[in-house]
Amino acid sequence: MANRVGKQVAHFLCLSLLGIGGASLLQVPSLGAERIIASVGEQTLSVPVSVLAQFAKTGDISPEFAPLAAALGKPTLTQLQGLLLQRFPTGNPVEFGRLMSIPLTEPLLKNISKALRSPSGKEDVPAVRAAVIRAAATGEGLTLLNVLRQFPGEVVNVDVVYTIKLATEIATLTNYRDAAVKAVMQESQKEAAASSKASFAKLPDLRRPGAFKVERRSLMFKIDSYRPTQAGLVKGYTLPIDLYLPEGSKQAVPLVVFSHGFGANRDAYTYLANHLASHGIAVAAPQHLGSDLQYRTLFLSGRFDSLVAPQEYISRSLDITFMLNELEKLVLQKPELKGRLNLKQVGVVGNSLGGTTALSVAGAPINIDRLRHDCNDDRLSLSTSFLVQCRAQTAARQNAALGDRRIKAVLAAYPLTSSIFGPESISKIMVPTIIVAGSQDAFSSPVRDQIHPFLWLKTPQKYLLVMRPGTHFSTSEDAHVSGFPKSIVGVGLDVGRSYLQAMSVAFFKTYLSDSPQQSNNLPYLSAAYAKTISREPLQLDLIQALTPAQLEQAYGNKLPIPIVPSPITTQ
Repeated sequence: MANRVGKQVAHFLCLSLLGIGGASLLQVPSLGAERIIASVGEQTLSVPVSVLAQFAKTGDISPEFAPLAAALGKPTLTQLQGLLLQRFPTGNPVEFGRLMSIPLTEPLLKNISKALRSPSGKEDVPAVRAAVIRAAATGEGLTLLNVLRQFPGEVVNVDVVYTIKLATEIATLTNYRDAAVKAVMQESQKEAAASSKASFAKLPDLRRPGAFKVERRSLMFKIDSYRPTQAGLVKGYTLPIDLYLPEGSKQAVPLVVFSHGFGANRDAYTYLANHLASHGIAVAAPQHLGSDLQYRTLFLSGRFDSLVAPQEYISRSLDITFMLNELEKLVLQKPELKGRLNLKQVGVVGNSLGGTTALSVAGAPINIDRLRHDCNDDRLSLSTSFLVQCRAQTAARQNAALGDRRIKAVLAAYPLTSSIFGPESISKIMVPTIIVAGSQDAFSSPVRDQIHPFLWLKTPQKYLLVMRPGTHFSTSEDAHVSGFPKSIVGVGLDVGRSYLQAMSVAFFKTYLSDSPQQSNNLPYLSAAYAKTISREPLQLDLIQALTPAQLEQAYGNKLPIPIVPSPITTQ
């Protein structure tokens, strides 16, 4: 899930309410439902879909709709009206249908089929799948009202209470997300006010390129290990990497590894690699062959049944360890690299699924116990991130520790963390850590995947960056998201990239250096500096601390989801 994840993956948000299936359903003719049978408590009420549509558009309560309106009550009725016309963006209908015809979507399909049932009152996953695909292919697009219109048969049974429960949960979690982002903003203001008044105008602008010209080398390493690739599971593979080196450095420089996200390539964040190298930090970017752009393309063509193979979550981290092993040999064997890399000072930065990889190799074991606990408790999940993480539950029999001792600092942008790590694994990270979040991220939850995990971290050097109104793509290159809807991509990508450039240079120069001058970069890692460079249309907040009490105060009530989930018991 990342930079070049593709238009169809970018629209995965629609799964928060609706599941869909095979592209062949687009060609199945259907008159669609003309009437809903609504269940509210012990009452069963019949309402024409056309009457429901009129209510959704105007709020008018006709005589035919009045009994259902009375049964629901005004607050619930208001929620229903907003839900009926909420439109979810869709990409190419054929690719969209293919993408959603995977086991990953089955839990959501089953949840939705509890709300929308066949005329007999039975759960009907194929009917829900057909209705959603047809709705997505029409001009009106993917709305609940349109799904009802496209539901096979003349009648659809609607469990209104369950449907409203979905709507309520969405509203509750949205309110909590907004409150949590507000708490971060307030803490950032507090930290900025309490910090020393450094004159950043007199300090170098880390958003600008550094003094070094950048040399880029492409390398290939032969790795003797099993790995999912575009060719399937293979014994032995060739790992391509791009190496960015500062030219003319008189000493060995630290190395930062970049891990790309799902459906991307190693060149996804070229701008960041060039920027770091210009400031005297080498970058090595491997290509994860089981989750790159070519793999995604083959999946969409029908080559693979699984969006992400469970083993891929392990293989990505091993790619980094194997690459570092090979680089250690290479700097001894190749005169052109001798003395240029300090492989005792290695950092890692990752985006989206790459952020998950980065945290894994930095010391967070893949938490099989929590995955099996969370992914098999029949929860009503509206989280795309959660469903993607659940793919990893069969990756190993026991918790998989993939940390590499050479990693001294980690920056994870929009990582998926809540169940694949949980508090048990995140708390094992002992190196300096930055977590980056977008306040409006539709794919990895800023609360569950970034803000809560920030509280789980035990390392004393921890930072949380939140971009408002940031998305999953706020630090992406424009060319990599050019086909995505603006509502998904968001605004100010150039601003977001400048934030990541500045903070990554300051962070890695501070924590990948034995030099006495490393403290010179600490002022940049502050709320005060974030406030100084923050600008429209994308605001930046940085914090180094946050408490559950602050989240509760911002929300104004008991939190709807616990910050620390219940402990798991292993057998």
